[in-house]
Amino acid sequence: MKHQVNMLIACVFMAMFSGSSAECPPMPDGICLPGRTLNATACGYWENPNGSREGTNGRSDSEMAALGFTCMMTCGSIDQGHRANADPNGGPDCKDVYDYYNHNANCCVDVDGEDPGWNIIGPRGSRGRLSMKDMGTKDFTWVDAKNKADEVQGRTLASSAQLKAAGIVMTGDQWTPVQPSDAEIARGLEANNTWANIGDRRYMVESSSWGEVATAWKGVHHLSHIYVYSGEVWKDNSTNAEDPGYAFGACAEAAYPKCPPMTHFLNLNGTDMDRWGSDPEYAKHVLDEQQAWEQMKCLCDHCERELEGVWPLADPMCVAARGGGGTNGCEGDGCCSSGTVFKDGKCVATYDGLLQACKDARGDWGWTCHADTDSCPK
Repeated sequence: MKHQVNMLIACVFMAMFSGSSAECPPMPDGICLPGRTLNATACGYWENPNGSREGTNGRSDSEMAALGFTCMMTCGSIDQGHRANADPNGGPDCKDVYDYYNHNANCCVDVDGEDPGWNIIGPRGSRGRLSMKDMGTKDFTWVDAKNKADEVQGRTLASSAQLKAAGIVMTGDQWTPVQPSDAEIARGLEANNTWANIGDRRYMVESSSWGEVATAWKGVHHLSHIYVYSGEVWKDNSTNAEDPGYAFGACAEAAYPKCPPMTHFLNLNGTDMDRWGSDPEYAKHVLDEQQAWEQMKCLCDHCERELEGVWPLADPMCVAARGGGGTNGCEGDGCCSSGTVFKDGKCVATYDGLLQACKDARGDWGWTCHADTDSCPK
């Protein structure tokens, strides 16, 4: 079962990050978009410590090196290769090649100083452009970022949904200021201090005190730029709800007020994220060390399904959390929530439990949850 889960996770990531199967022919004019000039000595291929490729997403080459990434190939070498050879996975009209080296590497320099940005389309057809703007410093508040975005009429801070549409992704605990949607404000986020994670907890949003004081958030992120949006009014419909990270973040925000007061909260800065997602004993050690079992139990009691969507170890950690955490785990069905039973060392959903969950979700249409036959095992 563990092998199947790991294979599923691998397939999801491959689907998210693999290139198009369309072939890109040789590019006689090189990898840079019109109006941009090749920076031949910049790094075009960064590798992270795990051996996989890493995009810059606005970070300078010096920042990438300081974060521990290794340069495997310069932009000049890559440009020469694409001028001479076809790329079987470069996408129609070489779109994937242009997108990567113009937006996720420092290969192409703007002739007029304007970032070409990302052309994005909203879930209801709204069209616009996302671009980066340099703040000149890492010490700025949400209001500072908003003022920078508003320097040009019709331009605003990007929203979390727009960042997702452009595929802005980094590694680590990276946060950037965003314009909150009406739905996010209704959930309690602050209209003048909302930030989105574009790192390991991608597209989660929160309002925090470190966003209000320019020097209070050192170590929270490593960026000196912001993302801005210009174009048609973005019609969102809260489509981030389909994203597991967004769904978990929304559920967690709603859950905390319902739980007993908590004195310690989990902080994953410096945590080995590979082991955090695969090694139950290591995860227990982290929770023990940070005394964060109260928070884990709160999340398990109210957001277990959403937690499972973002963390492969959610099930065994919830079993441990309901038993008091650490080595004092619960036993049998006493660990399981309503609609589940303890089987083969874990809580699994029952037929009746799934049926009731379906009815609860569909309300007046709950009758559609019943199968036409009784052939399904219960």
